[in-house]
Amino acid sequence: MYILLLFGALASILASIFLSGATSVNDLVNWQLPILKTVNWLGTSKTLPSTSVPATWNGFGYLFNITVGTPPQNLTVLSDWAWVTLFTRSARCEGRYDPAHCVAEGQSYFDERASTTYSNRTALPRLRWDTSLYSPDFTVNYATDTVCINNPSNTSSMCTAPATTIQVSDFPFAGHYVPPVPFGGIFGLAPVIPGLNATYHPTHYQAWKQGRSGAQIGFNSCAKLSSRGFCHGGDAQFVFGGTDATLYDADKMRWYPIVTPPWLGDEMFLPIKPSIWNFWAAPWTGGWIAETFPDGSQRWSKNYAVPFPATALNKDFLPADHSDRRYRRGSPRYNPATGEELVTPLAVLDDGSEGLGVPVTANQYAELVRLTGGRKADAETRAAIAAQWTSSTTGMSTQEWYVIDCAPGNFPELVYEFDRRGNYSVGPEDYVQEIYATGQCYLNAHVWEHSRTETGDATVISVGDGILKGLYVVLDFERNVFGLAPLKRV
Repeated sequence: MYILLLFGALASILASIFLSGATSVNDLVNWQLPILKTVNWLGTSKTLPSTSVPATWNGFGYLFNITVGTPPQNLTVLSDWAWVTLFTRSARCEGRYDPAHCVAEGQSYFDERASTTYSNRTALPRLRWDTSLYSPDFTVNYATDTVCINNPSNTSSMCTAPATTIQVSDFPFAGHYVPPVPFGGIFGLAPVIPGLNATYHPTHYQAWKQGRSGAQIGFNSCAKLSSRGFCHGGDAQFVFGGTDATLYDADKMRWYPIVTPPWLGDEMFLPIKPSIWNFWAAPWTGGWIAETFPDGSQRWSKNYAVPFPATALNKDFLPADHSDRRYRRGSPRYNPATGEELVTPLAVLDDGSEGLGVPVTANQYAELVRLTGGRKADAETRAAIAAQWTSSTTGMSTQEWYVIDCAPGNFPELVYEFDRRGNYSVGPEDYVQEIYATGQCYLNAHVWEHSRTETGDATVISVGDGILKGLYVVLDFERNVFGLAPLKRV
């Protein structure tokens, strides 16, 4: 993840604000769960305007178009479900406005001086992170301006008020220092949990709060649909302010209240300072390998979603590194009193390049390799896999890869259970991936290295395209829940 190959996983960088009052590790996991599991109205936000747009996959993640400012400036943005306030590349760097010096050739950006509704927001502090997934010394100022999302047929649109908070870059180096990328901003869609200030508020959240959009966002890939027409001709579709009810059955939608313990940020990504943990996450309670034999009988493996002791959590940070922060009571990281209390692993939604491949634990990966007859890929094959951007870049740099037969035969299914309520299966077609340069195939399964325990289990799995391309996804900012339902037109 922390290699030049990856500019697209641009999340988990903003300042953390710790909550108070938890008394145990499991309290940290379950602080939002009380009665939400049993009520059916979770999926019904108040009707407000909505608009749908196509998104295109390019290796970094899903890209779509917005406008910023008045008159509107077109800007292609990267969708990131773990990012927060809209980030825009600007013509500022080293503390001054200078497009020729601050913008690399070929890099799109937002020109604040061309917008009559732009205003600096000096009440919010200028922020800088020494460590960033995008560039070193990642520095942003906060400002306000209007942001619009327009349906490609111009039949609907969603525009925020000019007072909408955005980030504008002000890197402490010239623009050519960061190679151009095919987007000029990052459209954050992370949930807003209690206690987070305006620097954490995604554009869509602000639009909903302004009464200009519904609270929900619907998402679907067109990879398994009969036509890209369901995605306006793109690879995927976002519905801002609602959902596309033609693509799923409402009675098959399962809703998951998010759980956001403070340790999640360091497990989801290599620890960075300051860390955040406001992800679309739910308990991962089941992970099985299901074999089907010629006579129709099945054999399920053991459950690989194994509760883990608090001592297994990431320890790359020493307590001194967090001397400026306060953990909630019961934080498992540095509280010996928690002992060996077992913690349920979490499943985190990730629509970007880090969510590619089917998520597995190290132990599960080893068994899947055995069942599919995997042969370790040589250096040339690994290079070919990396070049085609069909797998998580974190996995590319940290795990072995295996060549398998392209005809899956009796390859098993993988079954995932979230919060002891929803089971989702993926078949061989979801993990047998062609190597374009050679015509071979490889096992496209992803071990999330940052959450791997010493025993080969996992504290977190990254749930992305490998699972979600067969599901309709709803992110609900009003109730901090997400919903999953099988796509109807598969």
